[in-house]
Amino acid sequence: MHRLHVFALALLLAPLVLAACGDESDPAPVRTVRITLGGSGCNPSSLNFATGRVRFVVSNPGSSNVTAFEVRSERRSLGSVNNVIGGTTRNLTVTFDEAGAYSMRCSGREIDGSGVIVITERPSTP
Repeated sequence: MHRLHVFALALLLAPLVLAACGDESDPAPVRTVRITLGGSGCNPSSLNFATGRVRFVVSNPGSSNVTAFEVRSERRSLGSVNNVIGGTTRNLTVTFDEAGAYSMRCSGREIDGSGVIVITERPSTP
């Protein structure tokens, strides 16, 4: 009977022990930013936030001229969504590990609009 009690106690404590083993560098929650594709490119065309993960919710209310959204560093593409045709929405999640200026590009048949994303360092927590 004693073994049964020990086993039951181990089952009850297992979730608590496993939760305590979590990664101390768990990322901050994902920030959600809405981008609208339109006749002049990206709206908004300027964004500012701290390092971390960002989910871009890219929608196209009806423009046939702009159908793509891309986020770039100076060196490479960090991600893109294409074929965002009128009436559709697509999501793109990007992790910004470093502070700095990044570009966003909204393009299509006749438009090649761009914007800027300024990333600052996330304040450290004690």
